[in-house]
Amino acid sequence: MLRGVCNNLVVDSFAENFVETESLIHTFTWFARVPSTCNVADHPSRGVTSIELLRNACNVSDVAKVVMDGLVAQLSTLGEKGCAPSP
Repeated sequence: MLRGVCNNLVVDSFAENFVETESLIHTFTWFARVPSTCNVADHPSRGVTSIELLRNACNVSDVAKVVMDGLVAQLSTLGEKGCAPSP
């Protein structure tokens, strides 16, 4: 979202749709990077799970993968229609 474009066609379409929608409703969303020390997702995204914040956490990666695979399968059935901008 910071760059507004992506090499991934789905993410690129999402960013384009977001910008078009923002333009239509006359808003301006502020995006900013969060320093690693403030970002609670930074350590887990790098595979570091030994921090206090995650002491009682459960790994839901397998469940998340199943859910994401299902969403991708549903999106892929939309074809070109799924990439068209929303009204």
